[in-house]
Amino acid sequence: MMNATSGSSHSYSAHSGKHTHKKHHGHHHKQNAGTSSSSSGRTSSQGSVTGNSQPSLNFGDPSTGTPIWNSGTSTDGSNSPFNLSNTTDNSGLADSSITNTGDSSTTTPITSTTGSGVKLGVPAYGAPNGNSFWDQVQNAKPGSIFIMNPDSGPGNQVDPTYKAAVEAAHEKGVKIYGYVRTGYGTRSARDVDSDINAYKSGYGVDGVFLDEAQLDTQHLSYYKSISDNLHQSGLEVAANPGQPDIDPAAANFTDHIMDFEGSYSDYMKTQFPEWTKSVSPDKLWNVVYDTPSNVDMQGLINKASQNNAGYLYATDDSISDGNPWDKVPSFFKQELQLTT
Repeated sequence: MMNATSGSSHSYSAHSGKHTHKKHHGHHHKQNAGTSSSSSGRTSSQGSVTGNSQPSLNFGDPSTGTPIWNSGTSTDGSNSPFNLSNTTDNSGLADSSITNTGDSSTTTPITSTTGSGVKLGVPAYGAPNGNSFWDQVQNAKPGSIFIMNPDSGPGNQVDPTYKAAVEAAHEKGVKIYGYVRTGYGTRSARDVDSDINAYKSGYGVDGVFLDEAQLDTQHLSYYKSISDNLHQSGLEVAANPGQPDIDPAAANFTDHIMDFEGSYSDYMKTQFPEWTKSVSPDKLWNVVYDTPSNVDMQGLINKASQNNAGYLYATDDSISDGNPWDKVPSFFKQELQLTT
């Protein structure tokens, strides 16, 4: 997903001003974000490229369309020394693959969302001072999640405007997660741990959003170690691989997995693998950009429910400007009302 800043490390990092190419675009967008560019399309488990350029998903080699997995380890040579350990285990899972078929034009949005049970999960990558994401937090229902991202992470010092926004959200029962990039399983334990502690001590967050998550079998121990330590410290864990072609065992040690991040047209065509049907809906989180209209947003809520996703964020913001997460949707008030 994008990083609040503007373009770095395949996510968008507002401070670096450029966009480098890795496995999947993380949510690298800083709240006052500058511009950034986008890269290759998302690949299915079969290796076929689906859709056009994605803002933060890129699990394939752009020259071949073949999925690539990062083989690196933590830059300090260790996968586990996070000083934050043990967690709960969740549902049993079955392996599967993902296919992407059909034509979005044949899908008619359903405008009734009664009983959908889908909650709101927002990458709120805009600064609290005057930004409508945070202006609207008082209208979000208890149990909604907002991701804060002061500077592609917590930044070097506590921002009082963010601290006040987090406190206001907590008064309404809204959960706040802090953005932490993981470098596809290569970022050092020390750096990840530092970001986590900064969010916990400086802002009192409810959880952590692990971006650039490489949830293949090779990297599970890295993410399990982080998740275990977060749970031990009383924090919840969301991981963002951006697509569902992962080792399903990752669902056993995370609270949420962002198993889709992409365009409306791709979402309406995506068929999710069997493991996503075997977990609690609260486990799965979908974020969708280029949503054409309010009616289509309502249809997405129902579609997310059909896909067993318990959390959703839909926006009409576009990848065309490089960052589809930095503008409040024109239908945000309706989305706040329609999600559970």
